[in-house]
Amino acid sequence: MNSSDEELPLIDSKDLVEVYRTTDRSTADIIAAALRAEGIPCQIDGDHQAFSGVLNVKLYVAGKHTDHAVKFIESHDAAD
Repeated sequence: MNSSDEELPLIDSKDLVEVYRTTDRSTADIIAAALRAEGIPCQIDGDHQAFSGVLNVKLYVAGKHTDHAVKFIESHDAAD
């Protein structure tokens, strides 16, 4: 997880659910900011993979926020 997530409520790692995956870190940052603005704490993982030339960034939320996060992401993806 990255250092910009430190100010957010901690999410129990056993409760994390992947809700989005991308190869573009900027996209992950934008989606994470939008989720946080929506009141959904989230964490980003994947920066450490950049050295291999393949960046696979994953966005996680606590299980109780999964449905809300997925619907929010899907509604904005559909708008694009």
